[in-house]
Amino acid sequence: MAEIHRAKRDYAYGEVWSGSCQAVDDLFESTNKELAPVFNRVRGQRQRLVTSALSQVPMGQVIADRMAQKGQLSTDWVDEFSRRSACIVGESGDGKTHTLLWRLAEFIKANPQGQLHVCDIDYGSGHGDGSNTWLGLPLESVVHTEDGEILETVLAVSDEVSQRAHETKLAIAAGEPKPEYQPILLLIDEWVVTAEMWTKAERETALSALKNIVHRGLKQGVQCVLGMHSLAVNQSYIPKGLVQHLEVLFLWRAAQNTDNFSNLPISPSAAQDVTEAFKGYPRELGGVRSAIAFLNRELTIKGIPHLNVDVELVPDDAGAAAWAEQFRAAIVAANGSMSATKAWEKIAGQKAYQRKAENAEWIAFRDLVNSVNDALKEGAPPDGELNERLATSEAPPSL
Repeated sequence: MAEIHRAKRDYAYGEVWSGSCQAVDDLFESTNKELAPVFNRVRGQRQRLVTSALSQVPMGQVIADRMAQKGQLSTDWVDEFSRRSACIVGESGDGKTHTLLWRLAEFIKANPQGQLHVCDIDYGSGHGDGSNTWLGLPLESVVHTEDGEILETVLAVSDEVSQRAHETKLAIAAGEPKPEYQPILLLIDEWVVTAEMWTKAERETALSALKNIVHRGLKQGVQCVLGMHSLAVNQSYIPKGLVQHLEVLFLWRAAQNTDNFSNLPISPSAAQDVTEAFKGYPRELGGVRSAIAFLNRELTIKGIPHLNVDVELVPDDAGAAAWAEQFRAAIVAANGSMSATKAWEKIAGQKAYQRKAENAEWIAFRDLVNSVNDALKEGAPPDGELNERLATSEAPPSL
């Protein structure tokens, strides 16, 4: 039909092709005019995304708010906190152990001759691959790890507080100078776990001793620091009457658990005001960690600066020598029958694993035994001369 039509009109094939293209163009132009409004509406229906960025606070305001918060994260309380009996509350990952280590290091730094008693029922355990050995302090003499041993330690420190108070009273009454004592730190980690291992009677005895230490210890140079996961009523084994005499530090997660504040001598509304304000703080700001502290019987938001626990303990050779001297008479009485290693256990009552080169007490004791035995081998003079000779003898070089 198309060929008949072309022949009748006498069109060339090129003219037929051009005409067909024009017809198609005319059709599309006509169609576009009709459908243009529809296409335009489709193109206008963009995907709708909800975002709060359109109302985001300007970065300048964010920085200003953070600087204001940082200004409120005071760290000037730390020095006083390091010198008072305290309770450090922190859940797993809050940094409780790190903070306790810092308290320990601060005490050693301030009191090189001070006495230490670290109680840890979970000795050696730590987060991740690390093991906490409390700066490498020796077991038994300083670090106590059994529930019975910890109870005895608490009672012994309490007795020391009472004895110091009694001796001071007698001295003052007699017009004598006030006695001077070396400071003592009693640090108990995992207090709740330890208390649960004791019987009810043992807990009551321990709490009575703890009250004595906290109430009277400051005057006698004795500090007590407790570490625990919760301070809530009926969970901490610490009565409210005792808490009010402690400085309490609530680390990040513990600070967000409102149950922890039920054991504080403050009103619920006061605790709520602080915890609500704390919600606006980041965990850390400019190297300062956010925390809540109960200091001087007031609950406030505080900042914890970087606490350095990267320390190395150096033996006190003079103190070790003095410690070894208490066994001189017994060593002499043994008349050379005991080596230093045997005397370490039989006379000094120490353990074999404590005979280490870094243990200053072992080195001093070993040298004393060797010097006494060497003097005896040379020919024992009368007792009086022997004691005088041994008292002035020099220890041989370390083996």
